[in-house]
Amino acid sequence: MHDIEEPFIGCKEIPRASYHYKFRQYLLAIVCMLQSLCAGSAFSFSSVLATSEISFNTTQYSWIASIPTLSILPMVLTAGWILNWIGRRFALALTIIITLISWTMLFFSQTYELMFVSRLLSGIYTGLAYPIMLVYLAEITDPKIRPQCLTSVPFGCNLGIMLTQLLGSFVHWRTLAMLVCVLPVINMAILLYIKDSYVWLLNKNRVDEAKKAFTWFRGTGHTQKSEFLSILDMEICKISSVKQKIKQCFKMSFIKPFLLTSLLFLTSELSGDGAVIFYTSNIIKTITKNADAQFYSNLVLNALRVIATFLSTILFNRFSTRSVLIFSGYSLALSLGNFSLFMYLSRVYPENTHYPVVCLVLIIANVMFFGLGVGPGPTVICGEIYPSVLREIGGALSSFVLFGTLFVIVKAMPYLFELVHHECIFLAFAFCTFTGISIIYYVLPNTKNKTLTQLDLVYAS
Repeated sequence: MHDIEEPFIGCKEIPRASYHYKFRQYLLAIVCMLQSLCAGSAFSFSSVLATSEISFNTTQYSWIASIPTLSILPMVLTAGWILNWIGRRFALALTIIITLISWTMLFFSQTYELMFVSRLLSGIYTGLAYPIMLVYLAEITDPKIRPQCLTSVPFGCNLGIMLTQLLGSFVHWRTLAMLVCVLPVINMAILLYIKDSYVWLLNKNRVDEAKKAFTWFRGTGHTQKSEFLSILDMEICKISSVKQKIKQCFKMSFIKPFLLTSLLFLTSELSGDGAVIFYTSNIIKTITKNADAQFYSNLVLNALRVIATFLSTILFNRFSTRSVLIFSGYSLALSLGNFSLFMYLSRVYPENTHYPVVCLVLIIANVMFFGLGVGPGPTVICGEIYPSVLREIGGALSSFVLFGTLFVIVKAMPYLFELVHHECIFLAFAFCTFTGISIIYYVLPNTKNKTLTQLDLVYAS
């Protein structure tokens, strides 16, 4: 039997919900939120650079805008290997260093070539950081606050997109880049204080360090001792070689979570969130006759997305992730179907000025329902559902599905809008959302308040 008493000797028994230990877990969530904020800023920074004094031709600007997305895909696959090699804490530190280099290069950029390299690095740190943050947060957080902490990743990204678009219209792009440079410095200072994941330490057979890390994050109460003892008996402590892990990837205990998270991310991306943003400016132009409609509509929608994602953290705390995801999914499908109907009516009866207004209300509903569950929900499930011994591999593969789908949709959307009527596209999105959520209703387990050991048993059979 494992001796787990030694690190707890002389320690006061502290309740599981102790604010002191929750604060340490929230610190890591803050680091992940700020890192995601940098990634969100990078995504929307191309629109700010369009007004810079550095001259671009059309091809150069196209590369500046698209290279981060292209460089993400190979990086998410590399993240799993890096997580297993150097650990969660040092892997996250690596992405923070790359973030600082990227934004510093952007600040000093005087040529297209230097700016291109900076944007390339932004895709690299985004692709690496996403699965790293999911795995790190899922492993060290208390089950009661785990969904909240995991939601900090999409919340930070949405906040970065909104703030960059807002500040970019008031300050010079170099000033904005300098402001973003402060974030990785803050992150590194906090990360120096935080311990590594005790799950990874156990996998590397560094039991004493794992005990200290677990005590630092979770406390020394009786419940914590029992949980740590159960983790010691998990497969994460018995399977450490790459060959053993690859063999485990062909078991149903890994294949089922991978198929489930792939379905979640596909449903999320095929819910038409990007297309709603693409079409909104046309709706608002019709209503307001305002030439600046695109700027204001995107700003408002990004603000609503931030608000909705923040509200999702409250919902995930009160209800199960499964319940919130299913509710928001069916609500979004219904809203998309109505949106498609009123788009058709506004096209057939252009003299009726009420239809575009209804479309605008439905756009707001689409954004809110997406942000409440369909957007952040798959991120939470992806961090929870994989077996501990393969979480870094599963997180990397699921991230590849997410960003790969996003890349295809972004590239295909302009062509689709030219080929078919807009209402047909959104009707297809409504169908995909309804179908995906209906399947998820039957196959998604309830993960609320489950420990790592309990989560590992979900698909163990």
